[in-house]
Amino acid sequence: MMRRNGDEHMKPARRRLLKLGVGGGVGVLAAGGLLAVDALRPPRLAVRPWQAAADDGPVDLAAGLAADLRVRLLARAILAPNPHNRQPWLFTLPAGQPDLVAIGCDLDKRLPETDPFDRQITIGFGCLIELLRLVALAQGVAVSIQPLPEGMPDTRAGGRLDARPVALVRFDRAGTVSDADRAAALRLVDALPDRRSTKEPFDDRALTGTEASAVLGLAAGAAGTAGGGWAGAPAAPAAMIAPAVVAAVRAIAWQAWVIEAETPAAFMESVRLMRIGRAEIDANPDGIALGGPKLQLLHRLGLLSRTDLADPDSDATALGRQIYDRMIAQTPAFLAVATADDGGRASELAAGAAWMRLDLAAAASGLAVHPVSQALQEFPEMAPAFQAMHQTVMAAGGPAFRQSLPAVAGDANLRLQMLGRFGHGPHIPPSPRHPVSAALRT
Repeated sequence: MMRRNGDEHMKPARRRLLKLGVGGGVGVLAAGGLLAVDALRPPRLAVRPWQAAADDGPVDLAAGLAADLRVRLLARAILAPNPHNRQPWLFTLPAGQPDLVAIGCDLDKRLPETDPFDRQITIGFGCLIELLRLVALAQGVAVSIQPLPEGMPDTRAGGRLDARPVALVRFDRAGTVSDADRAAALRLVDALPDRRSTKEPFDDRALTGTEASAVLGLAAGAAGTAGGGWAGAPAAPAAMIAPAVVAAVRAIAWQAWVIEAETPAAFMESVRLMRIGRAEIDANPDGIALGGPKLQLLHRLGLLSRTDLADPDSDATALGRQIYDRMIAQTPAFLAVATADDGGRASELAAGAAWMRLDLAAAASGLAVHPVSQALQEFPEMAPAFQAMHQTVMAAGGPAFRQSLPAVAGDANLRLQMLGRFGHGPHIPPSPRHPVSAALRT
């Protein structure tokens, strides 16, 4: 699919909007007067969970729950990345079992258009549960995880998540966590306040082999511990995409974004989840946050609305296209996570756990990541990009993945589960979050 380049036919209003949205800088703020001052104010309620996690405990709960070890750990685990920031988790604290958490899915927070089999949602649960495990180990609390205790329909069978628990997590306060295991977890958890999905252009600086190896090594070092782990977890190896195919991966990633944007049902699923400006973000701290001074000012000036965003020919859509094109173009490297192509939920959870460790390891190393997994989605229109991405990545990196998957005979039996941009990026504000209390069921 070719990029559409309509700059030479662009309306003057569109030219002004694109200039304001992408390159306006201080001039935009100066032009807005008092509105510009208001635009500088960031969301307040939406970032409280990050502040509470930094203080090692939730601030919005009654004393009994605030003192509950499980809740304090969950208050940090909810900062895990998840698709479209849907935060689909539900936490049940069973009566009479003070060391157990049952984790389930809020079925209304799935993404049926872009994630028809809930594969990406399941990966998000893998991120959440792995962060919960690491947070517990960092505090010296042993933990055991039983994924899918009552089973769950597999992706390959066309199934979706249902009301059964995604995992049971049990904390053992009397268990043993070795100093080495605790240190490995602590190194990653200490980076949690800086963890971001950096939806910004990266620097032009190339990543060195030492930098990439440090991130992969940090992530792998915290993967398996005697004091806590996943029961029967399959392998989910991570690797940096070979430099020789980075340009091709960039092109396919862009193609996949265009396919999603030009598939009405998939595109509108995202539009409905967009939160425009500080007030919307604070009122609904989930979904796709469109904040920051520039977008906030455009919204207040009436130049950016949900109606505009829903129109594929609008100035706002052109601005979004330009922003994403620039992000993809300024990507020096990619990280990927693969599993055996078994269509199993356990593999998807393991992929999420691997991505969570990569995300934290990058933050601990002063580097940035940003998931761009559109080309891995299963809705029909995405099939060409899906096939192209697998062929391109596996042609250069299949052996690296198979080293950790000895039972996999060839590249055709590997499944890319996660793909992300990787490089030196700016430090951005955290994604909005609901408080942990919103997900608790007692």
